[in-house]
Amino acid sequence: MGKGLAALILLLGVVPAAAQERIDLSQAINYALSQNKQLGRAELLVKSAQLREADAKAEFLPNIGPDVTSSQSAGQSDVRYGLRTSQKLILGTLLSVSGGGVTTATSGDVHSRPSIRATIEQPIFRNFGSLIHGEAIRQASSGVKTARRRYELQKADLVLDVVQTYENILRLEQQVHADHESFRRNDALYRVTKAKEGVGKTTRVDTLRVELLRGQASIRLEASQGRLTSIQREFAELLGFSHGAVFELRPTALLDLQPAQPDEAVRVALETRLDYAQVIQDHEDAVRGTRIAKRGLWPDLRATAGYDDFPTTTTSSSGAIPFGRPLWFFGISSGAEFNLSRARIAVDQAQVAEKSASQAIELERLLIERQVKQQLEGYRRAVAELRIAEQNFELAAGRAKLAGRLFTVGRGDNFAVTDAEVALSQAESQLFSARSEASVSAYQLSRVLGTLVEAPRELRPKP
Repeated sequence: MGKGLAALILLLGVVPAAAQERIDLSQAINYALSQNKQLGRAELLVKSAQLREADAKAEFLPNIGPDVTSSQSAGQSDVRYGLRTSQKLILGTLLSVSGGGVTTATSGDVHSRPSIRATIEQPIFRNFGSLIHGEAIRQASSGVKTARRRYELQKADLVLDVVQTYENILRLEQQVHADHESFRRNDALYRVTKAKEGVGKTTRVDTLRVELLRGQASIRLEASQGRLTSIQREFAELLGFSHGAVFELRPTALLDLQPAQPDEAVRVALETRLDYAQVIQDHEDAVRGTRIAKRGLWPDLRATAGYDDFPTTTTSSSGAIPFGRPLWFFGISSGAEFNLSRARIAVDQAQVAEKSASQAIELERLLIERQVKQQLEGYRRAVAELRIAEQNFELAAGRAKLAGRLFTVGRGDNFAVTDAEVALSQAESQLFSARSEASVSAYQLSRVLGTLVEAPRELRPKP
């Protein structure tokens, strides 16, 4: 390797970067939660679901509009005008009131008087009650909760992605520095070995071995630097910045978790996991769907009552003819069909959906139990491996330092130094990986328990 390339590699770890914002993990998470584009789209989906709920509720708001009718008969013209107010109630009741006036024109005579009419329609049996007429609102409300849960779950996933990427950047920064130091040590060892070869104290084979180690160290350094650059781009995108944004990250501290016993941890997860709450809600919707389907087997009747102080009939060939007196009326109509085959099939389909939703709850509970226990074990294993990696690194560092000193003063051989250097590089990489894995594992455990991001109480599983 030429001197110019060696000097360039030596400078890779010390070239000052452009002005960078120094942030910690909490700041990175806040940036992501406020600026991440995918999360922003999920928030829009929540707003869309809320608008659908508002539209469903609008069906039960008062409706005001014009009420104008005209009738013609021999020698007489009647015009009815005014406003009509109607409203549907959650029981299916439809109220309608019209108020205004009636102008009657006969040959050479025009007179007006106030007029009012009112009607009330009430479905009975099949379509009676809030179960039927409030279903659109309940489905829309369920849609809002589903969208909100997806949003909260995406927030938790985003936080975990930020943590993992943050820790990976810290690990790679440490790895780049360690690879730089490894190259520097191997370069120094190469120079010493080369000098000793010149005076006959070592062989050409020893020099070539050290030169190979130096070349391998330079490759590791370049590879680590490339991976760091790539993951920094991903990190900027997670935080909602352009790919060119680079941050100076503050070191993190390991979460001091005191894991509960498996049964207790499972209980916590079943009380907080939003995906578990969602399958429970799906089952409740399916149960309600079965009740609604069974209503399809009931008679379809509708009662109507009303008052009209100026009723007309259109049975005459000459037009609408006023009755000439107020009219009270009451009637019952039916829209029932005698062939109920499709209604029975609808009931069977609803019952199948209900059973499927019930089984989904049990399957989700078993999945959560397995995930929690696996992650608990994974967290404990990661912490134990970190302690071992720390011990191994201390031993490898001490061995490499001693082997280098002995070789310098002529009391050790080249093999001992190169073997110690390889072991130190491996132990250092394992330490960085173990440190990152232990930190991320703590957040993964919190994510599995459903406590990484605190969700609103109304979105969690019902107690």
